[in-house]
Amino acid sequence: MKFLIKKIYESYDKNHHSKKGNKALLVKLHTFIFTSSLIIRIIFGVKIDDSLHKRNSPHKPHKYDITTILLKKYLKNIIKKNNKKFKVLEIGTGYYGILSIYLKKKFDIDIFATDLERDKVVSTKLNLNLNNVLLEVFESNLFQNIKYSDFDLIFWNLPYYRNIEDYLVELIKQSDQYLKHGGKLVLGYNSYPLNPETISGLVEKNVKLLYENTISYSWNRHAISVIKKN
Repeated sequence: MKFLIKKIYESYDKNHHSKKGNKALLVKLHTFIFTSSLIIRIIFGVKIDDSLHKRNSPHKPHKYDITTILLKKYLKNIIKKNNKKFKVLEIGTGYYGILSIYLKKKFDIDIFATDLERDKVVSTKLNLNLNNVLLEVFESNLFQNIKYSDFDLIFWNLPYYRNIEDYLVELIKQSDQYLKHGGKLVLGYNSYPLNPETISGLVEKNVKLLYENTISYSWNRHAISVIKKN
């Protein structure tokens, strides 16, 4: 998968301004990879009811992205190496709740999943039933409807093409109120439209948070920012 994605990036860059090349083929390949329910089941062990995508969009939307894969790896490692029952919040769980379902199936943790859009919450609940997984999913604009303030982990595959004023500024401003001491805010994103420096600059304005590190990858443009509550 890493090799394939790297080649897709390289070919896109090479042929971006050319009428020749294989851009059309790459777009089709990229769409196949990120809309395939079979690939999701292989990578995450999560079933997807394809009727959900038909209801949510007349087109064939991507069900996940590279950031979803990178977050899976990071979150798995951090939960696995800590010998305690984590309390986890996912913001922006989307139509399928892929990461929340994956984590709940793999680990004995308390996990809560939210989304701003009601349709996505309803869709995720249907997908929970398909996967025989029980976790709390509800509608919330950032922390608006969050009842707890003691999360070990809060994570979000950010809507990185949106204006940061619409989501990121308030997220950084408020997140310390919902984390335990030493708890972490884990943010996945594409570093082309949203760079790590923008995130770290916002974190500097919140004295209760510390920008711990950026995890980047040579084979893709996506990154993970890890932010810790002091």
